[in-house]
Amino acid sequence: MSRGLTAARSRQPGTVPLLQLKSSVFGQLPNFLHSFELIEYTGPLNYIPGTNRVSGSLDLVQTGDPSSHLAGAIEFLKSATNRFNELELQPGQWTNAAAQPLVFASDSYLRDELLKTNYYGYADFDDGDPNTADPDYYTWILSIDDANDADADSIPDFSDDPASTGPSAPSLGLSLGSTNLNLSISGTVGRSHEIQEISSLSQTNWTTTTTITLTNSPQVVSLPLPNGPTRFWRVRAL
Repeated sequence: MSRGLTAARSRQPGTVPLLQLKSSVFGQLPNFLHSFELIEYTGPLNYIPGTNRVSGSLDLVQTGDPSSHLAGAIEFLKSATNRFNELELQPGQWTNAAAQPLVFASDSYLRDELLKTNYYGYADFDDGDPNTADPDYYTWILSIDDANDADADSIPDFSDDPASTGPSAPSLGLSLGSTNLNLSISGTVGRSHEIQEISSLSQTNWTTTTTITLTNSPQVVSLPLPNGPTRFWRVRAL
């Protein structure tokens, strides 16, 4: 019997599930009536994305029983040929609420290319419940949902290449208001930027008109309408 870590459903009270099995050798088999339950664990996965691997930790709590949980480190290696969509769970172990180790093996994980944000695969344990006499509860299903997409390229941060930690070069946009100009600055939030202007690009004496620290990206700065035929602006990140 397997325990699902996510997307599990409990049976309705008073009902007995019906399993209909079909053998490739013997054909349709007799119906199998048996009471069972599916157990769900949910919780956060904190990870550090990398170019070739993803490492992190998870802390899962059983739905309906907050005293029962699984926690531990987790690591995936990205496929060399399809690193955004195929990963390999590395062997490791988690612990349960009694601090008992649950050792698991390597398994393949795929990204759902229709849903885009979901990754799924198995966690195969040597013994999924150390409290029972014999090893059991071997195979679990792990579903990872990641809506984070820092660079908006439709690849979740979980399997995407890590974003550069350096400040980004500012990009500008300019629009005409009723009594002013609106300069839009996209750049690194929290970084200071100088707004400079000049009347002709043949000159070199740029004048700094103001310095701002971005609190949003993009951020709009109001500029007065030029009093001459031409005026040019540039922004320098500090």
